[in-house]
Amino acid sequence: MAEEAKVYGSEDAKVMRRLWPARGMVVDPGLHAFHWTRQQAVDYMVSSGHFSADVANDYVDRTAVMPGQLTSYDTGGLEIRALRVEAQRRLRARFDLRRFNQAVLEEGVVPLRELRAHLEIWMTEELSHK
Repeated sequence: MAEEAKVYGSEDAKVMRRLWPARGMVVDPGLHAFHWTRQQAVDYMVSSGHFSADVANDYVDRTAVMPGQLTSYDTGGLEIRALRVEAQRRLRARFDLRRFNQAVLEEGVVPLRELRAHLEIWMTEELSHK
């Protein structure tokens, strides 16, 4: 959605934004499923480019104490995007991006299943109000 809003000033910036969760999708299972050592994870981060050893150490610490957090960014983004497409299809001319965004945010941090249920109700209510 940031790309749609033209938040990124260059193609390189768009690619760099995608590298963070992509690296997380390697480092997270590396640490938690494949039992990488801390040094293996740091070495991967440094060898993947744009990370100093200090930044890589911080990143690995973050990943170690919050499993799944970095990988959840794109998963959540994909689900929100799918819900937006569904809302646009169902509501057609009644779809309002600001109201949709408000509905996404108003429940706070919730599991994606709960977000979907909330937005299903929201879409039904939007259709009945107009």
